Amino acid sequence: MLSMSFSQGFLPELLYVMHADTEMNIFETIINDCLSFIRVAAQLNHSKSEYVIRPLACLKDLVSFMVPNTKIRPIATLLPARSDWLPNDFINEKAKANEIVATCFLGPFINVDIMDDWQLLEQYKDITELTPPIRMQVSTQLRNRLEGPRAEMFQIVETMLKNVPSRDKMIGWLCKMAQMNIKRAGMHVVDHEMAPISFVLNILHVTHQMSKKIDVNKGKYHSVYDRLRHYYVIDIT
Repeated sequence: MLSMSFSQGFLPELLYVMHADTEMNIFETIINDCLSFIRVAAQLNHSKSEYVIRPLACLKDLVSFMVPNTKIRPIATLLPARSDWLPNDFINEKAKANEIVATCFLGPFINVDIMDDWQLLEQYKDITELTPPIRMQVSTQLRNRLEGPRAEMFQIVETMLKNVPSRDKMIGWLCKMAQMNIKRAGMHVVDHEMAPISFVLNILHVTHQMSKKIDVNKGKYHSVYDRLRHYYVIDIT
């Protein structure tokens, strides 16, 4: 999967045969091992690597798998049942917002950071060389690098919300991340106590893309997450 060498249609057919011909606990064991390996790959891939999108694409393909002629997405349902979906035990309670990015399953997939590429600016000897056109060029280059990974992030979260058994778990995950990082809205932030800014910005991007599809004239909502819940319950499923 990570080498992208499967022929088109092979993976869904393989998953279908596995799901149909093996006991459920065996299927879950195999898939959980696969998910763990993909998560490790996401941790090891540097954001400037051309392969950074591959673990995200693998996860999207797995959670998107639907048993033919049904609305059952077994892997999307299995994912929130993992012990590392939303850990509750922390070494440092004060810095749990930062710690959970490293320990929760989705952390390495969402935390794609374009700010760690120092080589991008090494060609400029002095800050005076960073004229407005050059700054605009660098900014565009960095934004373009994020487009692919963020598109995969969106599809992963959207699929988890479309899938009825995982919907509340996914909403709960988003709410928990917002709650733990609420201090980022303040003027003074202790960075090592909060999730990395790249992680927070990527979540905001995903939720913003989802909110574009919401018709606020259809009803009154109390929060962004109520809107998300309304949209995915009524308009998608």
